[in-house]
Amino acid sequence: MVCSLCGLQGHNKRTCKNKDPNNIGNILNDMINKVITMNKDLDEVENSLNMIITKVEKENKPVKNNKKAIDNENTIMNKINEDDSYNELIKQKLSDNEINMSSINALKPTKDNGYKLQCSEQWIKYKNGTKEKSPSSKSDLLLSDLKLNIGVSIKSGKGRWTSADCCETSAILLSVWENKYNHDSEIKDIIDKIIEYMKNVGKHKPLYKYRNKTIICKEIKSDSSIHDADTEWVKLLEQKCNECNSLWCILVESHLDYVKDIIFECASGEYKFGRNYGRAHILIVTDKNTPNIKKVCSLKNRTPELDEYLISQLPSSSSIFACKSGGTGKEMWMRFL
Repeated sequence: MVCSLCGLQGHNKRTCKNKDPNNIGNILNDMINKVITMNKDLDEVENSLNMIITKVEKENKPVKNNKKAIDNENTIMNKINEDDSYNELIKQKLSDNEINMSSINALKPTKDNGYKLQCSEQWIKYKNGTKEKSPSSKSDLLLSDLKLNIGVSIKSGKGRWTSADCCETSAILLSVWENKYNHDSEIKDIIDKIIEYMKNVGKHKPLYKYRNKTIICKEIKSDSSIHDADTEWVKLLEQKCNECNSLWCILVESHLDYVKDIIFECASGEYKFGRNYGRAHILIVTDKNTPNIKKVCSLKNRTPELDEYLISQLPSSSSIFACKSGGTGKEMWMRFL
């Protein structure tokens, strides 16, 4: 028995736990999948169904996690500016940054507030090829006492220290290597292989609007005879992700300090921003989408306690390198972390 909703065996659409049988988008995706795999010339039907899916998804679009996280950052900013008791929770970790908590003001490090984000020359050199219009700040807030500006990174619930494409990954791995490990040729060889594999995968937009990586994998599993640009790209992606994850495991086993410096860079932006406002010096971890503080860490320097926490938040070793996309039917690529 094959489920008509998810394509897996052992159950039917009535007992399917992989998809919501009441979700119109899922049902229409399945219809399109059948049209394509039957190799019938029904382009007009496919286009019409794609339009319906787009309309349904637009009307039922959930609030994105990053929107909730930004709202939480604004709540935290207001509490820092208005709630003295809240300030006491982070005051201790700010003491080594020599900032005056009695006259502190929290604000966003944006152009409108007079702050320009600028990457270091080293970072720009190693991130060659990016289409990024402006760098992503590691600081979500700046704490200012009119003399000093301290960058604060806020993690609302469990989050990633980065989600880097090939260009960003190149800058992360090579900047840490050049600053602290440039004597180690073995690390450099591994870095070069990872960057090469990520470049080989590149970026790919699905042929059909209903497709994403998960759907393409299910199509391959249900019918191994399917061969098109999407299936070939996904096979290459999975192969190179496995190879990169294996290389990461070698780094963890043989060059753990380098790995710890990598994660510290991803959290702080030490080499990415240098003395620029985008560099984070404090990490505040809250309960998911609330200002309730769970943990406050200094990102001024690495410490054993900080190393342990940063590494504990990493994904499993089999998904350090994995697929990322802009959404169903949108461009896909390999991401780091």
